[in-house]
Formats: sequence, structure tokens, C-alpha cells
Amino acid sequence: MFQISSRVSSLQLLMCRSALLVFAGVLCASPAVGFNVEQLDISGELRDRYEVRSNASFSNPNGSGVDQNNSSYLGQRLRLNLGYTPTTDVKFFVQFQDSRLFGAEAGTLGNSQNTDVHQGYMQIQDLFVDGLQLRLGRQEIYFGDHRVLGNVGWTNVGRSFDGARATYERDVADLDVIWVRTKENDVTDVAFSDVVNFPGSPAAVRKGANDQDLYIAYGTIKAVPNVSIEPYWILLVDNGVGGSVLAPAATNQHRHTLGLRIDGTALSRALDYTAEFDYQTGSIASGTGGSTARDLDITAGALALDAGYTFQEKPWRPRLGVGYDWASGDGDNNTGDNQGDFNTFENLYPTNHGHYGIMDLVGWRNIQDIRFSMKARPTPTTGISLDYHIFRLADTGDNWYRFNGATMLTAMPGNQAASLGQELDITAFTTIKDIVKLGIGYGHFFAGEFIEKNNLGAGGNSFAGDQDWMYLMATLPF
Repeated sequence: MFQISSRVSSLQLLMCRSALLVFAGVLCASPAVGFNVEQLDISGELRDRYEVRSNASFSNPNGSGVDQNNSSYLGQRLRLNLGYTPTTDVKFFVQFQDSRLFGAEAGTLGNSQNTDVHQGYMQIQDLFVDGLQLRLGRQEIYFGDHRVLGNVGWTNVGRSFDGARATYERDVADLDVIWVRTKENDVTDVAFSDVVNFPGSPAAVRKGANDQDLYIAYGTIKAVPNVSIEPYWILLVDNGVGGSVLAPAATNQHRHTLGLRIDGTALSRALDYTAEFDYQTGSIASGTGGSTARDLDITAGALALDAGYTFQEKPWRPRLGVGYDWASGDGDNNTGDNQGDFNTFENLYPTNHGHYGIMDLVGWRNIQDIRFSMKARPTPTTGISLDYHIFRLADTGDNWYRFNGATMLTAMPGNQAASLGQELDITAFTTIKDIVKLGIGYGHFFAGEFIEKNNLGAGGNSFAGDQDWMYLMATLPF
């Protein structure tokens, strides 16, 4: 372990050793538990990725110059996993994470706070009845293809939630019931700095009512051979005020997402297919004129279809695939209308990377995506893939939203073009020294009519330039 860790900076190595000593010390100090080193599991991962992007503004003459249009950086993520199972039915898990960009410190003597607990939970198996599991604490939550709930492992930080998860597993079906808090407005009261008034003060009551919570019920039906049927319900509750109605997980809304995912294989597993459908209802505040009332009725939807065929007997086992994604938009969003329906699909908390292009320029909001893919595996540890996407807006009156749900480009007045453009992606990976995984990828975005009409020069002429992006990545698990 120490030979592998020698590649890590001294600060990161000190963090790992300190965390391990503290973790072991707590266990040893507890007479109720008693420490057994054989029940301690230690693992981790070190990942470095260099990225470069050119012409990020698609030659927009209103851009802020070279700094906006071109960027390059090297990010590093270190994760240290500590798991302990004092009994067969109880587990403690802590995942420390250090995320940084090379050269981002104020100086070579800088020591910014880049380290956090990415996951930290206790898990109890067979709670009260066989097959019932409870997990409490900070944890990653993801299902299916991560389209509405994902851990975003591609990013340098990743996503985790704070909450509780109960899982009931049976032979024919599983059920997950989850509550997580994504925004807490009583942070300052945790220290009990105002003992006299807490928790009865008006400020505490107000803040407690403005939290954001996520409630999830996710089922997995396994009764049909080679098919997984996954119905789910997700409720986003936010009682806050203010903010943009178009922001990801906007404030002051009650949003229900009813979904169904079907995933399976056929023809001796040569044919694979996935279909996912979502319908959203509820209410959200427009905020127009300072109003805090939820005056818009949510009516939105999305679907994703994907199929591929793998030639299993051919060299390199090539796979040819095709897919289509659609997510609704709203033609009134750019007019400030404070009455009626809100039709833009909310992508919630997904992992969009790869689904809508590796360049991460497109998300599952107000979009149509037709894609074609080819993949091959020259060896068990080597893969090559080529993907081609055709992007169009679902509603030309709405904006272009990127992979994190935020607005990529707001449609200029009179711009009713639907074509965003096309994206060509090429990726490859291999493993060296039996453990180190190397990856490389290149993406080229061909600007479409929507971008051209949004990019207006001084003379009113429309134009656009293409965008390029590439990465080099090395991952070392230990």
C-alpha cells in the first residue's frame, strides 16, 4: 500500500495516515465494539485527468475573450475508503476525498481545504426481518442508467446525499425507500449558539420551513428472466423563496416524478435494450413580481430509448447501437409569464456525462438527441468507442440547457432555430501494469443554426465556430 501511496503528495499521504489512525483509535477505544483488524477493509483510488477545451463560446463576439474561449487544467481526485464490520449484520463505511486542481493553491506554501468526507454511513442488514437493510448517513445514491439519480463519478468531486435509505430485497423484487436533505437552512443553529430562543424563535421556524428534501421510492422487479422492470416515484419538496424558476432544482416547488425503466437482453444476450419514461407534475413559483406563491402547474415529461447488438463471435466483439432521447421544454419560459403551466423537464440529480455527449454541453432538458454508436473490445482490458449525436431543441421557445441542468445559452429574441448541432466523440481505454487504467477521449461539436443565430456580430451577421475538447486520464486503484 505504501509503495502505491508514494505517488500521492505529502499532504494527501498525511491525510490518509491520520484518518486511518483516528478511525482505528476510535474503534479500539470502544469497549462495546472491540477492534479486530481482520474486519477492517482499506482501499482507495487516485485519479489524475488533464482536460483542454477550445472555443468554448462558439466564437461568440460578445464573449469575454481568450480566457473564456479556451481552457486547460489538470485535476486530481484521491479517495480513501475505510470499512469496518464489527458483526456480520453491521457495517461502518467512511470515504475521505481530496479534490484539487494543479496550481490552484495561492502558492507552493498554500494549504486550501480541499478534503471532505464524500461518504460516511452505518449500515444494518436484516433489520427486524430478513432482507431489510438500513443505511444512515452521507452516501451515494444512483439507479439504472443514472438519468435522474446518479453519483456523477466523472467529475472531480462526485455527488453524495445526506439521508436514510431502507432497502428490502426479495427474490422477485426489491424496494428502496429513501429520504435525503439537499438543502438545510438551520446550519447556524446546529451549534446552539442561541440557547434561550432555540428552537422557538421565529427565525428558526422560518429557516426550518425552507429546507429542500427529496423522497424516493424505487422498485426493481426481477421476476421476468433477462429483464429488469423498475418503476419509481420521486418527490422534490422545496419551500424556499426566490431564485430562478429555470435553475436546476429551483426553489419553492413541489415536483413529483413518476418513472419507469425497462432494461433487458435477448438473443443470447447479443441484443441489449433500455427504455425509460418520466412524467412530472406538481407546482412551482414563477417569482414574477416578487410573488412567492406556487402559481405554475408542472406538466413535463421525458423518454430515453437505447438498443444495441453485439457480434459476440466476431473479433473485438463489436457493438452497434442507436438511441433517442427527448425531454420537454416550455415556450413561455423566456417571456416572464407567471400564469399557466411549467413544461420544462427537471433532470433532478443525474449523471449526464456520456449520455448526451462526452463534452457535457447538453443535458436532459428541452432536448432531442439522436445518437449512433460503435464499440469494440480488442482485449478484455481495452476498449474503443465512437459516438455521433444530433441535437435539437424540443421547444424553440425555451433555452439550451447543459449537463448540470443550468442554462447553456438563452435564446435571443427571434431565434426560433431548433438545431443545436452535432457532436462526434471518440474514446479509448486500456490497462497497464495490471492495475493502472489509462483513458483518452476527444470530442468535436459542430455548431448548428441555433448557435449561429445567437451569435450576432456588430453588423447583425450571424456566425459560429465549432468547439473541441479532449482529455487524458490515469486511474490507480489500491
